[in-house]
Amino acid sequence: MIFIPILSHHIGLANVGEESVPYLLANSFVVVFVAGFAASYRHFKLKNLFFKDALITAIPATVISLLIIYIISKLLNTEGNHLTSIFKGMFLCILIFIVIQSFINKKSNAFNKKPSEISSQKKSMAGLIVGFFSGITGLGGGTIMLPLFHNIFQLKYSAATSLSSTVITLFIFPSLIYYGILNPKLMIDASAQSGYICWNLILPMVPFIIIFSQMGVKMNHKFPLWLTKSIFAAIIIINIIKILLL
Repeated sequence: MIFIPILSHHIGLANVGEESVPYLLANSFVVVFVAGFAASYRHFKLKNLFFKDALITAIPATVISLLIIYIISKLLNTEGNHLTSIFKGMFLCILIFIVIQSFINKKSNAFNKKPSEISSQKKSMAGLIVGFFSGITGLGGGTIMLPLFHNIFQLKYSAATSLSSTVITLFIFPSLIYYGILNPKLMIDASAQSGYICWNLILPMVPFIIIFSQMGVKMNHKFPLWLTKSIFAAIIIINIIKILLL
């Protein structure tokens, strides 16, 4: 999430109009995929990976996310689509909701459920919600899934972060392929992009994404829950301020 303002700034400099939305979503998804994969690998090493549960959540998320991308690609061909305004509004609402959810349940320290204790129906419903909002905002799902799994489904926080990372890795990949085969009307750098994915913008970020995602996994296991949530909320508030100043 912390990379979205950076992506938004650089894509905004390219003056691609309403196509800035699919550019931002596509490149945000690359960031999220790399972070999710790196975090999932770390959870695997810690024997804290829940692949079967993640797959149940990821399948409906994939379907909805691909549908949202298709709708966005069609809206770009219509005049007065207001995609940028829609994106900013949805992004802002979700961030505010997440900040509230992060601190609304004072008993969250006691949540200790395992992913296997959550029904398949609830996991599938979570996937539909995540796929919809991720497809519109580019947040990838972890930002949405973490409060959902922890605060609502009452999963242990470390299990919720692990499940979120794995779901992200699984459902984001098909969306990346879709964005990679689309043909933008306005190119940012034709020699270094696949569809809406700008490799010269993303590749320099990859080492930092991997480092921070590994640090995040360690933080979830070693830091007290209140501190982890406070850092998470601080990052969200920075993003909210950034949007309000646009």
